[in-house]
Amino acid sequence: MKKMLSSIGSIVGIMVLAVMLMVSTKTGFVIIDGWEVGVKKTGTSYNMEELQPGYKLFIPMYEEITEINTRPILFNYTSNVKNKKDTEEIRYNPLISGVDKNGIPISFALAIEVRPVRTMMSEMFQSDGTFENGISKKVIEPNKSVVRDVMGMFDAKTIQSNRDQVSAMLNEKIKDVYKENRYFELVGSVDLKQIDLPQKVRDRQIEVQLAAQDAERSAELIVKAENEAKAEAAKAQGIADRKRIEAQGIADAILMEAEAQAKANTLVTESLTPEILRNNAIQKWNGVKSMVSGQNQLILDLTDKR
Repeated sequence: MKKMLSSIGSIVGIMVLAVMLMVSTKTGFVIIDGWEVGVKKTGTSYNMEELQPGYKLFIPMYEEITEINTRPILFNYTSNVKNKKDTEEIRYNPLISGVDKNGIPISFALAIEVRPVRTMMSEMFQSDGTFENGISKKVIEPNKSVVRDVMGMFDAKTIQSNRDQVSAMLNEKIKDVYKENRYFELVGSVDLKQIDLPQKVRDRQIEVQLAAQDAERSAELIVKAENEAKAEAAKAQGIADRKRIEAQGIADAILMEAEAQAKANTLVTESLTPEILRNNAIQKWNGVKSMVSGQNQLILDLTDKR
């Protein structure tokens, strides 16, 4: 019995020493956090069931556990990557470069966010060996392929003016690719930040834009001149209309006066009937006779006195 207890004590002591060694050297165990899964490798094969969060033991030199952060990863394709350091959740990559439908070089700055599928990490490790290899094959290469395909659908000379259409096409194509991706899922939408063109193309676009601005200004000057001419014409027409109305008023007054005079003359003419004319003649004759008679009487009176 004593021997058995001694053996048990030895085993416990060894286990305690082993645990202390594991803790001090940080080998033989891992702590998988809530947003992680563990991929366990035994010898040369992987355990196809991911390890869930918690405290996990393994045998050093024979077993290996890799913790995988399953939070979304933002792939930021930008021109300024020299001073940027990757983190678990942000990866910085150079601009994605390709050619337009005419073979002119073109580059996109954009952001694509994906999330590892928790239940597929062991299978990805089995096929690709490491998480970074899986990222390269399952995310980076598909992203480049889709973006380059979209570039080839547009003309570098007009692509800036079709930016909304380019963005819509990118989102459509990227979504289709990640629907077939068993290891990573797309989060949100693709953010097209910049379309980078060769200097010659940019210079040509500036020339076209300046020419368009000049044409717009010329059109504005033409419209202004036309408006001023219309205003002058309207003013002249107003003066002419006023004079015409004034002349028409004077003419109408003269006409009315003439018509009134003619009407009066007509009434007078119509009133001179033969009877009236005869009576007027008789009256005038009687007046003459009176005057003559009066004169004769005067002569007789003067003769008598004499």
